[in-house]
Amino acid sequence: MTERAERGREKGLPKPDWDSGDVIFSPLQPGDPWEWRTLRHNLNSTDLLVNAKFGGENSQGAVEWFVPEQTLFRFPDADTVMVRWTMQQDEFERFGLVARPRVCLTIWRWR
Repeated sequence: MTERAERGREKGLPKPDWDSGDVIFSPLQPGDPWEWRTLRHNLNSTDLLVNAKFGGENSQGAVEWFVPEQTLFRFPDADTVMVRWTMQQDEFERFGLVARPRVCLTIWRWR
């Protein structure tokens, strides 16, 4: 067993190979067509484990995270991940245009 596998088995997941940090984007209005968001990770692999968080700022300016009803990923090449998701009306009202919506992707190479 590799050292990385041993560490992962003992302490949970190892440190990610890539983390996008908070990527802030312009929100879509409910009913707008989906848009793919493209992020380059330069891991030279499509054999990946991807964790995605979605959020926005509440009225006090604190970031809140939520799980969208549907999230889709595409891997057009070995260094790129594309993500799109649906945002329900209640999520849109909560995080709306002034709430600085964001996504954060964490990626591990699947070995």
